[in-house]
Amino acid sequence: QSGNTLIRIIMVNVAFFAVMLLVGVFVRGAASPETYDAFRHFWMISTDWLHNLTHPWVFITHMFFHESFWHIFWNMLLLYWFGNLVGDMLGDRIVLPTYLLSGLVGGVIYFIMGNLPTPWPIGAYALGASAAVNGFMMLAAAKFPDYEMNLILIGPVKIKWIVGVFIAIDVIALAGNDNSGGHLAHLGGAAMGWYIVYLWNYKNIDLIGWTNKRIDKVVNFFSNLSSPKQQTPS
Repeated sequence: QSGNTLIRIIMVNVAFFAVMLLVGVFVRGAASPETYDAFRHFWMISTDWLHNLTHPWVFITHMFFHESFWHIFWNMLLLYWFGNLVGDMLGDRIVLPTYLLSGLVGGVIYFIMGNLPTPWPIGAYALGASAAVNGFMMLAAAKFPDYEMNLILIGPVKIKWIVGVFIAIDVIALAGNDNSGGHLAHLGGAAMGWYIVYLWNYKNIDLIGWTNKRIDKVVNFFSNLSSPKQQTPS
């Protein structure tokens, strides 16, 4: 109930990470590793269409799920930097739609590429907020390409060059066949960030506003379910 939308998203990621660590400690100690793997996969998106069909929430939950400290640390740090920039420049209500849309597109790209003949090993399951983070990065670079960020030991650098390096790393990493599914998801999230700006600038379409209306409908639906019904006087 405190902080802006970006801080709340980070808090959800950290809370999910902490809960999964605790579950891992108890489940691994009391049950077989297969039981814990099944629990992990319950939240992760997969290249298996049947898994995703029977676990439709994974299209959302996978982007809040991290397992290693450094994975969540770097994702949340980059999200804080670029998410704050986007939120400060364009308003708080852009943050959640950008996070969800970029993470969703990254997950869908991962699923599609995992079911196509490609030269890359995709992996059976995926998790993490990296696609959502890349969406913020690309949106910032497309909307404010000449905005300068001060980098330690380097000084001011235009954001378009910083984001360009990150995108190049993902493209080059595909050749190394290391976490190819993750890198494809990153590129999918970045593409979503660019597409949001493209629709704004060239099509006069507000995808963020459209998404916020759908989010509000979902929130209102569950709020109405949880609120006590008033008695109509007879």
